[in-house]
Amino acid sequence: MSLKKLALVTAMFAATSGAFAMEAMDEESLAATTGQDGITIGLATQANLDVIIHDKDGFATRTDSGAIVMTGIALSDGAGGDALIDITIDAGASAALANDATLNINISMGAVQMNLGTLSVANSARTGAGVGWGIDAGTDSGALLNLGTVDLAGVDMNIQLGDEPQGHLIALNTTLTGGLTLTGFALNDVNSGGSISVGTLQVTNAGGGNLAVDLGIDATATGLAVTVNTLGTGGMDVTMANVILGGGASIGDVEIRGLDMTGDVITISGH
Repeated sequence: MSLKKLALVTAMFAATSGAFAMEAMDEESLAATTGQDGITIGLATQANLDVIIHDKDGFATRTDSGAIVMTGIALSDGAGGDALIDITIDAGASAALANDATLNINISMGAVQMNLGTLSVANSARTGAGVGWGIDAGTDSGALLNLGTVDLAGVDMNIQLGDEPQGHLIALNTTLTGGLTLTGFALNDVNSGGSISVGTLQVTNAGGGNLAVDLGIDATATGLAVTVNTLGTGGMDVTMANVILGGGASIGDVEIRGLDMTGDVITISGH
């Protein structure tokens, strides 16, 4: 390469290297560059799934491993279309405090219909050593519970990891338009052949209308703790239409009025 060409290449490299120098960008600079703070994920889905929960040690004289089997779970908008779910992820901190960074995840759903399927028990194919999955063929009890279908007009849930300025790991704070509706619930007696069933169960604010929900969910050292801040304004009204006990004709409809669980803490843990 001639001396002139070498000088030209060197000059071009010197001129461009500054333009392509890499520097770390702070969040403000990144937002200005992309026009976006955080990440938003839009999900349109009609999900179908089964869930198996394995109990590896049984209970009392039933010391072999067992399985709780939930089948036929489905998610849609209730009108033959996709359930629409928006997930917004942001990270931030307070200038007033040190080391209080928070990952904030907001989940917002429109009209959602959840078919909860059926619940049964079976012999688990998974051993204590962790060998094998699924259930043993021919051991499923058949449906012990028809869990029914839940219709929701919309749900808003916020999850915070790290520092939790909202006071809980998960905050479910929303108003269910028209309340919570469950249809097709039945508790089946497999040995006797009868069932306890409810045609439609509806939960609303006391006096009817919508259902205000404000729950705080935390993963504590003793289990999953659900704090009921609000579950129905003034408590809840629960109506059960077409209640059948055992079989045959309905005994009628049942109402529970003003059920107030404000301040209650529900703890769920393994054993």
